[in-house]
Amino acid sequence: MPYANNNGVHIYYQVEGDGTSLLLHHPLTSSHRVWYRNGFVDALKNRYRVITMDMRGHGRSDKPPEQTAYGWGVRVTDIVTVLDSVGADRVHMVGYSAGGFGGFAMAKHAPDRLLSLIIGAAHPYGEDTYPIGVNGVDTEELLNNFAIAAGEPLHHSLKSSTQKRDVAPIAYILSQGVPPYEDIIPDINVPCLLFSGEHDIRYERVKKCAKEIKNAAFVPIMGRGHLDGFTHIDVILPYVIKFLEEFDEKA
Repeated sequence: MPYANNNGVHIYYQVEGDGTSLLLHHPLTSSHRVWYRNGFVDALKNRYRVITMDMRGHGRSDKPPEQTAYGWGVRVTDIVTVLDSVGADRVHMVGYSAGGFGGFAMAKHAPDRLLSLIIGAAHPYGEDTYPIGVNGVDTEELLNNFAIAAGEPLHHSLKSSTQKRDVAPIAYILSQGVPPYEDIIPDINVPCLLFSGEHDIRYERVKKCAKEIKNAAFVPIMGRGHLDGFTHIDVILPYVIKFLEEFDEKA
């Protein structure tokens, strides 16, 4: 199995296809497999070199036991280590929710590694932390805080799958919150495509961000919320492909 070694923390990744490198960065509680399940990899690997990875604390990647191991600064270094491992100098980066916050973190800490950003359900204005409890991580408390962060009730299948895994890394990530990256907005020079479900708790902030970034477009996903804002590939993928094709034409 392919792993990138970031100072002893092993980050799992996969590569499919040939062409310009494109990184798919998954949401919280998920893994690289969500991009396969939702059809993104199959739809893109004939044109691009598609890189998927498991965030630390997820999937096949290591799950450090320390809460301090999950800050955004170190998680950016996980992404950079994966890119170095596969020989990708610069990538188109697609991220949803926590994966999208990773995109803004890359724009802050490693902007030279980006060709473009395609971000769903995330923004650069920061978000609150969610306490993990004084007596250790409680699964029900974790699920409640995750639902608060998502702004909607969790589907029973998501609850069930979360309950079956080690929830401490997810709790540690939620407890970190997301730092504000508003200071980078004037400096984002790569083309950006932002999208959000119209019922997503982050919808207005994502829309606002698209207006403030000088080379950004915004796509509202009508009738969708946060948890299903990118699961319908027939809705969002045409916008992603058009955005990438227009980038290639200009390049």
